Amino acid sequence: GALIFAGFLVLAALRWLIRPPADNPVLQRAWLDKQWAVVGATAMLWAVVLGWTLADPAFVASRTAALLSTIAYVTAAAHTFSMRRGRALACIAVMYLPALYFLWRDPGQRAAAVAISVYLAYVVLALASSHAEYQRRLDIDGELRLQRDRYEHLSRVDSLTQLDNRRHFSHVLDRLA
Repeated sequence: GALIFAGFLVLAALRWLIRPPADNPVLQRAWLDKQWAVVGATAMLWAVVLGWTLADPAFVASRTAALLSTIAYVTAAAHTFSMRRGRALACIAVMYLPALYFLWRDPGQRAAAVAISVYLAYVVLALASSHAEYQRRLDIDGELRLQRDRYEHLSRVDSLTQLDNRRHFSHVLDRLA
């Protein structure tokens, strides 16, 4: 238990210590990969906690809290990490595997196994919906940027002659001054 607690502390410290870089796409990609590694490691560590809680008879009183915590964590992952659907789905699967395995294995837990399985279907659908909404927002942002650039171009170029207009030359002179 102490090792698992220490593991969560280390992962929390890593999330805080791994700072986003400046405007460098290569460094930003590496930073995102490190962040995802921490998220994945946290999901795996939680899966260990859940599996241990469901497998060890000493933790019978804690099983409901562990399952509810897993449901909360998985729901948060589905909505928070929807921009990377595959990675989020992998984290959800890792966290859910112990619950599915131990609940379906125990005939006395069939009702809980059905409930947790139905909720898993809901979470996967919520992830798909959140991802679609994220993609729609990206598309709208891209369209807005394109329109902004188009209007900027139209404001600086004569539409008939396609030559730079007075506003463009004023802007250039202001930059040179």
